[in-house]
Amino acid sequence: MTATVSAPSAISISLTPTNVSCNSANGGNNSNGSISLSPTGGTGSYTYSWAPGGSTSANLTGKAPGTYTVTVTDANGCTKSSSATINAPNAISVTTTVTNVSCNSTNNGSINASATGGTGTLSYAWTPSGSGATKTGVSAGTYSVTVTDANSCTKTVAATVTQNVGPSSTISGSNSVLGGLTYTYSGPSGMSSYSWSITGGNHVCDAHCHHNSAHSCGSGCDHNGHACTSACHHHSSHSCSNQHYGDHHCSSKCHHGAGHYCNPNCDHYGVSCNSSCHHHSNHHCGHTHCGSAAISGSTTGSSVNISTPCCAGVYTVTLTTTNTSGCSSTSAMAVTVTPSSQITLYSNIYITGTGNHPGITKSELASDIKVFNRGNSNGGKRDHDQSHYATIWNSTTGIVSNAVVSSPSLVTIGGGPAYQYVITVPANGAYLIVGKSVVSSSAYSGGTVTIYNVTKAGNHDSDDDDDDDEDEINPCTSTIVKFHSVLKDAKGKCVEGNTQLQHGSLMVMVSPATLEFDDTSALMPIVYESVEGDWSVSVTADPPYGFYAVPSDALSTSLTDSVLSAVQFEVVDTGSEWTNTKLTHTIQHKGAQRIANSSPKMVNLRTNKPSVVNINPNPATDIINVVFPNFEGSATLYIYNVTGQKVAEKPIHMTGGEIVTMDITSLVPGVYMVTAENQAGKATGRMIKKEK
Repeated sequence: MTATVSAPSAISISLTPTNVSCNSANGGNNSNGSISLSPTGGTGSYTYSWAPGGSTSANLTGKAPGTYTVTVTDANGCTKSSSATINAPNAISVTTTVTNVSCNSTNNGSINASATGGTGTLSYAWTPSGSGATKTGVSAGTYSVTVTDANSCTKTVAATVTQNVGPSSTISGSNSVLGGLTYTYSGPSGMSSYSWSITGGNHVCDAHCHHNSAHSCGSGCDHNGHACTSACHHHSSHSCSNQHYGDHHCSSKCHHGAGHYCNPNCDHYGVSCNSSCHHHSNHHCGHTHCGSAAISGSTTGSSVNISTPCCAGVYTVTLTTTNTSGCSSTSAMAVTVTPSSQITLYSNIYITGTGNHPGITKSELASDIKVFNRGNSNGGKRDHDQSHYATIWNSTTGIVSNAVVSSPSLVTIGGGPAYQYVITVPANGAYLIVGKSVVSSSAYSGGTVTIYNVTKAGNHDSDDDDDDDEDEINPCTSTIVKFHSVLKDAKGKCVEGNTQLQHGSLMVMVSPATLEFDDTSALMPIVYESVEGDWSVSVTADPPYGFYAVPSDALSTSLTDSVLSAVQFEVVDTGSEWTNTKLTHTIQHKGAQRIANSSPKMVNLRTNKPSVVNINPNPATDIINVVFPNFEGSATLYIYNVTGQKVAEKPIHMTGGEIVTMDITSLVPGVYMVTAENQAGKATGRMIKKEK
């Protein structure tokens, strides 16, 4: 008998994996993978064992990516193993490309997002709002984009948009300036281009004329900018009628013509047109144009120079800059101009020789200049006290902080060199100008001496030793000429020069502010300088009691245009009271005569002043008895009249305390100086001769 033994069919396993929805890098569900098991063959029912994890289910679910192995066992204990892998989709990866903002505070930036991986179609969402792969119109800041695939897996990335350094147009410079000067204004550095401009200005009619919107004189004026009053009837053309000139009377300064017109040099009110007023063809005062500020030179540099008119005004300075990115910025600055006037000062040293008509040379005098308000600094009065001037100089009280003194420039004026200073000051003021000069002087140890000079500008008053006929300084007035001078006499002594400026065709007079006595006599040079025109001058010295001048009579000189001339007195101390002398200058110019005065102050630099003699009787008629206390030795007794002429003398010998008798019968009634002199010193006294 034959028996057949058969084997069961082999166990066969079919595994079908299902991948997870999302990569672990993209959030979402990355643990939903599964494997489906389909076994065949073997005997009877099956059991299952999965590794890793130990699951005994036929199908594997809820699994993360990985490789899983299943062992299938049938009823006979036969087994079969097989493996399958659960995968994850490629991770969503996002890269961004940023275009930064080109200019400050603009929104021309952009961000482009490019994503790969994930499953299916990818979508883009921006925070703040926006969709699509590219976000445009972006200003500087940080933005995020979220990319989502078909399985709702996401990837979020951030991108930052920056902005280039923006252009700057900040203007550096003063916004309050003094008119008539040039100021520098600067923009920021590093810009690729600059563009400057300035606007503003004044168009001013005279006091009788009103502006209309066209910046011309309005209907209250004739066509020449001259105002018609209520007493003057207008024609349709708004011109003043010849027959009805109303109260447009000419003053004493202005002569009527046959047709009752004012003289061409005057307006209808008899007021002369000043330098700031332009004449029309009929010579009426017309419009006054203050002018506009203007940029000097190029307007495309990082800085500009702006020239301002002297009159008041508000100007707008504008700067536009562009940076290397082509971005622009514009800023503006309002500049307020304060009205100003200018004073031109010439600084000179005059060196005189010997004799009554000494030779004279002039050199430039390099001096420091300061400007003070006239109301301060002892009221601006000249007291001829150098220590007082030094105190003013070293003080800040009353100093005009916005006065501008130019650097000195060397010029030729009046036949010699001088340093010229242009001083710009606020208009309508009164000023004290102080100059400090260090000059050589053989009369002082060390060879140098500091001299302070003062001069005034504006508000003429009785205390003004400078005969300038000054008035208040008005805006845009013509230059006021001043002189700052030092005198050096033939002995090498330097003193402050008291300068007077004669108006008309100009002449300068310079006399010592002080006479400094370190001996019994001092030189008093007076310098005359013709700046313009020819002059003749006669000066008389009138010394006070205790002095006489040599020569005793007037000294005269004549001047030709741009020629220097000088006269010189020797002033002798015969028993002084140390006070001011007086000089009287008689000036002839073009047939006209004027008188000017100056008053140098006597300063005693001697160790010992003269002794005083006793005279008895005094007043006397015939005989005087003179007592010389503490006076010994051989000497000569002199009697001088008030003009310094010697009228009597007598040799004497003193042993101390004697009485000297002298006959004065021959003298005419008057005042006399009695002096005894020898090598030991001098003794003086005053005597009056009276009528019998």
